[in-house]
Amino acid sequence: MIDTRRVRAVFFDAAGTLFRVRGGSVGAIYAEVMNRHGASLPAGVIQERFREVFSCAPPPVFPGADPRDVPLLERDWWHALVAEVMRPASPFERFEQCFAELFELFRTARGWELDPDARRVLDVLAAEGHTLGVITNFDSRVRDVLRHLGIAPYFQGVILAAEEGVSKPHPDLFRIAMRRHHLREGEAVYVGDDPSSDVEGALAAGMIPVLIDRLGGPFPPGELRISSLGEITGWLLGATSASLGETRP
Repeated sequence: MIDTRRVRAVFFDAAGTLFRVRGGSVGAIYAEVMNRHGASLPAGVIQERFREVFSCAPPPVFPGADPRDVPLLERDWWHALVAEVMRPASPFERFEQCFAELFELFRTARGWELDPDARRVLDVLAAEGHTLGVITNFDSRVRDVLRHLGIAPYFQGVILAAEEGVSKPHPDLFRIAMRRHHLREGEAVYVGDDPSSDVEGALAAGMIPVLIDRLGGPFPPGELRISSLGEITGWLLGATSASLGETRP
């Protein structure tokens, strides 16, 4: 049985949890920008290629790199990925200009929109005195995204895989957050939308993982799940238990 009264901190995944691609389609945004630069691919084709290429790519993590070099290494990582996504459009004479626009677009609110419940959830948790943070495999542009979406001031810490040299689901990324905020096992919740990267490491690090199950998909046994981000406050503050389905044996 989980004692929510012990919880002092709530950490969140970034993309897919606190915010999502504006309009819901990377393919549509890519297609629009490509068209402005003289190339064309159907949005559906781009969406599928992005999904395939992204799922096969190694995480943008650079162990041992000088922190000052990380932003450039991240940009190079994305340059290679986007070039592969757009390969069916080659020759693409203005690819460099297209990539530059896309890379900067996804640094701003032009590329992202807040989850409808995010601001209210953060308001409630902050008012209750919880430490709030982000733990993400997203690159360092996430700090700009949080700022442009107006939620950066809520967070006492943003833990980035690229800066720490280790990515989710490795528990060390979650342990870094625990150490920096002087938290013990059972004192932190981690909220995310991915059964693999957002659960295993958090659990191994001593956090309480809560999975957002928006689509009713299959989840590993023994996990807590909510159907929307907004349900986390009711569970943590003891207002409800039925809305959060606990399948822990």
